[in-house]
Amino acid sequence: MEQQTHILGQQLARLRKQRRLSMQKLADAVGISAAYVCRLEAGDRKPSRELVQKLADVLLSQNQQVEKDELLIAGGFAPVNYRSRNLMGRQDVMALYENILRENPEDFKAYIALVVNHIRSGNLEPAHQMIQEGLARFDDMVQLQALMAALELAKQNFDQAIQFQKEALHYYGVSPEQSRFLNEQDLLLGLGVMHFERGHDETYAAQLARSQKQNTQAKTLEQKAFETLNQAKAIFEQALDLDPADIYILDELARVNFTLAYLLSPEEALPYWQASIVAFEKTVCAPQKEDLGYKPLLQSTAFLGLAYAKAQQFQQAWFTLNVVEACLPNYWLVHYLKACYFGLLFLAEHGNKKKLSTTEQNYLQQALQALEKSAAISDDENRACAEAMLDPDLAPLRKYCTADFDALLKKWGN
Repeated sequence: MEQQTHILGQQLARLRKQRRLSMQKLADAVGISAAYVCRLEAGDRKPSRELVQKLADVLLSQNQQVEKDELLIAGGFAPVNYRSRNLMGRQDVMALYENILRENPEDFKAYIALVVNHIRSGNLEPAHQMIQEGLARFDDMVQLQALMAALELAKQNFDQAIQFQKEALHYYGVSPEQSRFLNEQDLLLGLGVMHFERGHDETYAAQLARSQKQNTQAKTLEQKAFETLNQAKAIFEQALDLDPADIYILDELARVNFTLAYLLSPEEALPYWQASIVAFEKTVCAPQKEDLGYKPLLQSTAFLGLAYAKAQQFQQAWFTLNVVEACLPNYWLVHYLKACYFGLLFLAEHGNKKKLSTTEQNYLQQALQALEKSAAISDDENRACAEAMLDPDLAPLRKYCTADFDALLKKWGN
């Protein structure tokens, strides 16, 4: 932790000097003391995620999101772009909620869903504005507790967010008829999402520790993430028991199983890949699938393709990924997942052999080509290069094609 706060302190000092700000001016801008800024720069304090984001907003311009993410990473927090990996394309969903609210501004289910989607996509300013407006506008205790839960979620105060959401469930149980537009499964979905978001942050911290060779810390963090994500899974399953056809619960359940599987060995992960496949299949085959929005539905279908590959159902995986590509040929994620597909084919073929066969060499070349095709696509959500550095499915590229892999990242990475 000391090394991490030292790195953050160095970056803060460098950025502050570049902006020609005194410690006092920076302190005034974010609402802390100059002495605290001094201690931050010296590496003697561990700031909250919210404070790091405030500092980033002062020290960096609006279009420097990559640099803002780097500052969050230096502070030990998941960057905004990482946190939104599972939410790519949510603009479609948010547009649906906005349309519902235009027709009926009192629809609290759509209102709170839009707030949470803003938070999960990293759009904190509109989320905060909606929360404040909602607290002044909605009046029953279930609604108010749900809004307070969202407020704490936006601050990454997961324990407080979960507690407020549990209070919302409590008040709903006392008087369900007073809760307009919301039902129990909606509140359980929100509670599951809060556990899921915490699990995402813990998973990222584990990956970061693993990449820095801090294996003992990584193992502890992986266990913590596994426990948190299993809590989310259990809550989604409870919600699904109440409404087995709810497309949003199905999709979240598929994704939490997908994330859980990455924390385990291939043998231990197989039941989670299979559970993810079942939930994703139900999602993409649901009559109301369009409620997810076009891009999120394609993303879920693409993740289904990768889940097939992880379960070594390679024929289904290849077909599914190509169907997604046919629907949106310039979609960076599907080409990235094709690179993972070829990486998994290599791993299945190679085993523990020392020499590479011609087939294995071809898999590596196809993986490189797919990764380059993905990285070259211009898209604000494109995370191909950042994901490739840690992705276990692309480990063969990092090991056997090091020079080509590094050149690709240098060419297309930010």
